[in-house]
Amino acid sequence: MASQEGVPLSSIPTGTVVHPSPPVDVENAIDSGDATLKRLFRRYGATWDGPNDPHNPYNWNYPRRLRIAAVVSLGQFLAYMSASMIAPALVDIENELHIDATTSQVVMLITFLGFGIGEFAFAVLAEIFGRRPAWIVGNTWFILWNAIAPSGNSTELLIFARLMAGIGASVNIVLAFPVMQDLFHEEHRGLSIAIVSCLTYTGPALGPILGGIAMRYLRWQWIFWILSIINTGVVIIGYFLLEETYTPSLLRHKRAAQASTTSSTSPLWKPWQSMKAAQEEASLTECLFRPFQLYTTRPIIYVITGLLALDMGVYCVMLSSLAKLWTERYHTSKFTSSLHYIAVAIGATINGQCGSWLMDRIYSVLKRRNKGVGQPEFRVPYLVPGLVLMPAGLVWYGWAAHHVLSWAMVDFGVGIFTLGSFTTAQAVNSYQLDEFKEYSASALAATFLLQNVLGFLMPIWAPKMYEVLGYGWGNSLVALVVVVVGLPMAAVLWFWGAKIRAMGRKEDELENE
Repeated sequence: MASQEGVPLSSIPTGTVVHPSPPVDVENAIDSGDATLKRLFRRYGATWDGPNDPHNPYNWNYPRRLRIAAVVSLGQFLAYMSASMIAPALVDIENELHIDATTSQVVMLITFLGFGIGEFAFAVLAEIFGRRPAWIVGNTWFILWNAIAPSGNSTELLIFARLMAGIGASVNIVLAFPVMQDLFHEEHRGLSIAIVSCLTYTGPALGPILGGIAMRYLRWQWIFWILSIINTGVVIIGYFLLEETYTPSLLRHKRAAQASTTSSTSPLWKPWQSMKAAQEEASLTECLFRPFQLYTTRPIIYVITGLLALDMGVYCVMLSSLAKLWTERYHTSKFTSSLHYIAVAIGATINGQCGSWLMDRIYSVLKRRNKGVGQPEFRVPYLVPGLVLMPAGLVWYGWAAHHVLSWAMVDFGVGIFTLGSFTTAQAVNSYQLDEFKEYSASALAATFLLQNVLGFLMPIWAPKMYEVLGYGWGNSLVALVVVVVGLPMAAVLWFWGAKIRAMGRKEDELENE
């Protein structure tokens, strides 16, 4: 992070010539009295040419922002799909590689552990070099290791390569919401999430369906290769269509451009020079440890992490139990079983499109009542229904499966649970984006770590729980955990969230309000 006094123009790398008079954007910032513009200049040595500067991502036209959102959404969709697409192939993997069911669960779920590790690395890269370079590097890494994973029919290589592929794919997850934050104001947070999630939330559901279709005609190895081929196309599209959206990176480029207008620097050298300046300006050590620093200085991160980890862990338990329910209890084929994930897609889609509008509406009403001042706590009223729908859907799904009722009854419970799960995640992530703003990538990396670790670990012991308790009592136990842990944490955010958020804040973060 740059110092509070900002980085003077004289600190630009040698080889550039700086104008002796202040750039026009500085004069505008000072004359306008706009506190945001002044803060940006103090921190990055440049600022926008007023609140309506067309280079500010907030002022980009709607088609341009939609184009960027579509690329980011497609990348996140493929990342989530890569984690679940091999579910229909697990039996074939077990038979061909001679492994047990627990090991095959590790093969599928190790990707979530990769997500948690990779998000730290790419949060750092994104805050030093910008969103676009980090996105391209991460997806290239994913393509490489995902293609290697099934080679040689080696269990060890498969697990390791899935971990590495998850690390690369994590860039799509950790940057999706921050990119939307770069493009949309807080009042449109729900709209931005709805846009970026129009494909994303169907990934965990469509993955097994597409995997089931592939297994009808191809060997399981082709699931990996098909994903790598598709993602290669997405990276090529992103290379041409995905623009940099991170305000600090854009302002650093602008400062470098201003300083080099009378410089003899070659045009081919200027992009590298700008990236080098960004690296020198941002402390690698500070960026690398910022997610860990949040755990020691910002207590609010524990509440956020707890809610997200609870949500992800329970969601993965539900997905893993659903995979075997239809083949073992309802005796359907692998392809037919995969079609029941449509219930997950329906619940996620309803949340992404309808719930987003409701969240924005609630936020606007509460902001108006608070004399036009928005607060992250205004997301909590939208969070509570999610924490109620989750256990309700779990109990419905569990007892319908216990009594082997119609498939429609089971799927209805799954859809209700999914609606609640994604509502919870949407509300908590919005709260987090509102609070940490331009450092949201680091904050997301911090909270996603425990979230993905639980997503990896909980489904491993879940089969044993269902074996002992059955689907009815097993889901009822999980539902009870959600109620006992989740609702009190929501109450903490509503009644004491503002006080907890204030703990450990730095002066520059207070300016960001």
